[in-house]
Amino acid sequence: MANDVRNHTDNSALFLRYTIHPLTPDSHPHIPNREAPTLSISQVKAEIFYAHSVSNFSLPELLVEKLIYLSNPDNIHEAVLQAIDAGSTNIAEVSLRHPRYLETSKRMRRMGDTDGFFKPERGSQFPSYVTPLNLAAQKNQFVIVQLLLQRGEIICKPHKFSCGCQECTNKRKYDQLRSAKWRLNAYRGLASEAYISLCSNDPFLTGFELCAEIQKLADTELIFRREYTDLDTQLKSYLVKLLDRVWTQRELTAVLDKTGHPTEDKFESLARFRLAVEHKQKSFVSHPNCQQRIARYWYEGLGGMDTATWYKRLAFLFSGIFLYPIMVPVFLVMPDSKHPSRMFLSTPVSFLFSSPQQVGKILRLPAVKFISHIISYIVFLILIIISSIESVGLISKTNTLGSNFPKAYQHYTRFRNVTGNDVYGYDFPLRRHEPLVTDYMISLWIMAMIILECQEMWDVGYKIHFDNVYNMADFVLLSVYTATFTLRYYVVYKWNQGLDGLEAGKALEKHPRITEEYAYWLNADRRFWSSTDPENMAEGLFAVANIVSLLRISYLLPANQTLGPLQISLGRMVNDILKFVAIVIIVFSAFMVALRNLFAYYSNRDNIEMNSSRIATPLAVEFYAFMVALRNLFAYYSNRDNIEMNSSRIATPLAVEFYGDERSMFQTVFWSIYGRGKREAVTLGAYNNQLTEVIGELIDAMYHITIVIVLLNILIAMMSRSFEKIAEEADVEWKFARSALYMDYISKGRVLPVPMNMLEIPHELIKVVFRWLLQFKHKTEDFPPDDFDRGRRPAANLPGSRRGGKV
Repeated sequence: MANDVRNHTDNSALFLRYTIHPLTPDSHPHIPNREAPTLSISQVKAEIFYAHSVSNFSLPELLVEKLIYLSNPDNIHEAVLQAIDAGSTNIAEVSLRHPRYLETSKRMRRMGDTDGFFKPERGSQFPSYVTPLNLAAQKNQFVIVQLLLQRGEIICKPHKFSCGCQECTNKRKYDQLRSAKWRLNAYRGLASEAYISLCSNDPFLTGFELCAEIQKLADTELIFRREYTDLDTQLKSYLVKLLDRVWTQRELTAVLDKTGHPTEDKFESLARFRLAVEHKQKSFVSHPNCQQRIARYWYEGLGGMDTATWYKRLAFLFSGIFLYPIMVPVFLVMPDSKHPSRMFLSTPVSFLFSSPQQVGKILRLPAVKFISHIISYIVFLILIIISSIESVGLISKTNTLGSNFPKAYQHYTRFRNVTGNDVYGYDFPLRRHEPLVTDYMISLWIMAMIILECQEMWDVGYKIHFDNVYNMADFVLLSVYTATFTLRYYVVYKWNQGLDGLEAGKALEKHPRITEEYAYWLNADRRFWSSTDPENMAEGLFAVANIVSLLRISYLLPANQTLGPLQISLGRMVNDILKFVAIVIIVFSAFMVALRNLFAYYSNRDNIEMNSSRIATPLAVEFYAFMVALRNLFAYYSNRDNIEMNSSRIATPLAVEFYGDERSMFQTVFWSIYGRGKREAVTLGAYNNQLTEVIGELIDAMYHITIVIVLLNILIAMMSRSFEKIAEEADVEWKFARSALYMDYISKGRVLPVPMNMLEIPHELIKVVFRWLLQFKHKTEDFPPDDFDRGRRPAANLPGSRRGGKV
């Protein structure tokens, strides 16, 4: 059998050599000398395919060399691409090493044709901009890629999509589709496993950067969004494959701690892991190797707390709460900069038997920082709840002006008797006139939070700081709380000003408006308050801030394996709801215009009809009140008193009541989504206009079908899809979210939680003064860092860090 195969191979080669190929003087001296003919591209393709078919039978290289010798440069290039595409590495390698191909390549480079973009097409199977290196990289043929890289060939990286240089402009003008495909083809080569493995000194860094660029292109070049998305998935899978090749803890540490330029041997704790979190490399971050490293670092220095029982963990928690106020002053005076990995802590009580320098190690432990932050925020929420409860019982009808301030009450009574102005009655209850202890404590917490936000923005920059959604939520939350307590303190100031004015009793009768204002700020009876009273505004803002504060706990949920995936699903569903709202607004607007045109007459009938006999208000004017334009739908009926002149009046149609103003319009249409609508909403009462009623009923039915049956079910389907997608990748999503949370506390930065972080301000001032004194004392000599500088490390430049050392 083997002999038959060998004979077949030899015979086939001879057939190609003597029948398909023209005879030349070199191969047959008896033939007269003549110019060697060239093969057509179709002939080269056929012979290359034949060569590939017999290559597994040890086809002599002489055949390939002969084919190249008889071909023109274009056919040689095409033959190389065909060999690479067919996977014939031996044939491609022989072709690439052939002197004629090398000569052709050098000539093309001298002419400046590096990517072949402007080269005209000649009926080839591949576009002219496809190079052997690019195609070999896409096919992951390592031998060919290495050969071409050793010759100095590279894949030209495309410029940014928005680049306006002359080269990019010329390519877009030449052919926009060709330019887009050329960019996609280039990134396919750049993101290939073979090219990154052989060309990059730091494959992980290169992979992260390419993923970021490809994701931006997927969002920009929508026509090739799917192709770029598949390429991004392929590249992430390659990074995971690389991580699978890490087998020891030493190798893992070298991979995850690498930082700086790829050629530098520079390492920083979890620098590469932090970069992966920043680039949202979820499959990389959730890899078991990375999770083992992050878990090891999280519990490092706690003496096996990760495997401890709940009893031991609770003992550690309560002892830490008890000793934390003692450790903070020690930390401020003598912080320590040594890494906590050299110290193992079985319980915080052990700090009593250790040196003061070790306190800094304890407070810098990520788990300790995390727990202290949680406790600080829980105390803040408790203060908010207490403040809400206290505000209810502070105002009473027994706590009046007459019972508490007789002098002011006497002047107020005299003013009422002299001017005859009843003002707010003979007596009235008093507002809360001084802040409570909880108000001062909440204000302290808010001030500390604001200082902490400013410190973080100073450390990492405001752009990076606000890349995180929770940082933006904190900014809104603190703004609302600041406005709330500013209004509250303003009311207290106006209360004291009003009381002083009434007690003074100077010329109250001559300035009645000022006197009424004095009494207004004292009066707690809200029947006399303005709707925009600062107290009303403060309560509304405080209610909104309370909701945001309680929802802010969701930031900590990824630490739990059960609640973490639910929190992620909730976030995805919120995005679905926002998309749904955009569609609902379009539908609302469509029906708004239709109903406005249908019932415009009846909303304005009082300006038209002259008969005084009234018709009952059409229920339609009363029901479809969801936007400002719907008010005009039944404008006639709400304004008919200014139109009708006849003494026989028709009762106002019910529709006017539902469509008469903006608020009723919105309420009617919005609540009709939840089944609170009425069929009579489009009736016109005594008006004999059945056509309008029928059209109104049809529009009403179409509205409910569109909103209730179609759009609400679409929303349910979208939310279900998001939940199922999260459930399918629950482990990856949760591990990534937990890792991002852990990295915020592993980062080196601010140590103390709110409000203890305010103690760092005088500490920093003392440190600056101390350093200035040392510099003044030793002007001409260097001095070692003082005790205050030991342990104070700059905050890590962690993009998107939420609590990077806040606690």
